[in-house]
Amino acid sequence: GSLLEVGTGFHPELTGRENIYLNGAILGMKKAEIERKFDEIVAFAEIEKFMDTPVKYYSSGMYVRLAFAVAAHLEPEILLVDEVLAVGDAAFQKKCLGKMGDVAREGKTVLFVTHNIPSVIKLCSRGILLESGKIVVIGDAQSVVYSYLKEGAPLAAERYFVTSQSPQPNAPELVFTGIRVLDHQKNPSAYINISGGLCLEIFYRVNKSVRYVQVGFLLWNSEGTCILTSTDLDGDSATSDRVLDVGEYSARCHIPSYCLRPGRYWIDIASSIVGFRMLDEIRQSIAFEVVDTGSPEMRLSQGRLGAIAPVLNWTTERITLNQSEQT
Repeated sequence: GSLLEVGTGFHPELTGRENIYLNGAILGMKKAEIERKFDEIVAFAEIEKFMDTPVKYYSSGMYVRLAFAVAAHLEPEILLVDEVLAVGDAAFQKKCLGKMGDVAREGKTVLFVTHNIPSVIKLCSRGILLESGKIVVIGDAQSVVYSYLKEGAPLAAERYFVTSQSPQPNAPELVFTGIRVLDHQKNPSAYINISGGLCLEIFYRVNKSVRYVQVGFLLWNSEGTCILTSTDLDGDSATSDRVLDVGEYSARCHIPSYCLRPGRYWIDIASSIVGFRMLDEIRQSIAFEVVDTGSPEMRLSQGRLGAIAPVLNWTTERITLNQSEQT
């Protein structure tokens, strides 16, 4: 069973009910099988009230819900799935991943092709990294994901993206020119001590005066989980209606000590006109590693669980019970 494009064969003039039979037939299901599973398919899609409405009136989310509901009730020995969850709300995507997990637990094979790293880790036991049609890495899902992320962003203290000093014709209003990771002594470093924190410095060029701009980053860990997002509009004094004149700029953001657990991290940087459009974006722009040389976590033999590792302030005091409570 191949889900290379959810909804292949849907006819816009036909109703949702009719398209279940059409799409099911295209995917190789017998009519009797479709009839037997019809109620399950409708319940899975959660669009019962619109089953007799032509799908040309469906939103993209409703369309994908119905199409995936049909495909999810196939019973192949091998299921090929390629980026079918690009559309749909978070709850429905979670349901779809659960369905594919059920298929895998039944002893069937699911070949899941995607760039959604958390889904790979959650769903897959084995992984294959492909580049230009050739196998680069094959092994357990976690190690393959790590290799994929490591190749995408070099471990470096600083990177520069634009070498020309003058704006190019038709250049966007803002372009990123570089990024640096600074340690607690303000020196560029690809290795950050957990006890010292770090400073992220982003360089960019404004080619044309622009207003309502935000510059920010997404921080990812080695499991492909976004740990945090921040923009230069964070904070009480930040304002989105500022005007950036033509020139070179740098933006700095400090991440405090004992915030990130030891491990490797990747950074995406992006800029946009607030609520309107993207100006520039560089994914996996740089990578750095947090190292631990003697934190409280190192002294815990069992280790410390959690996505982050802050050291929190505690207070302990001895309390005296009154007479009635003592009795």
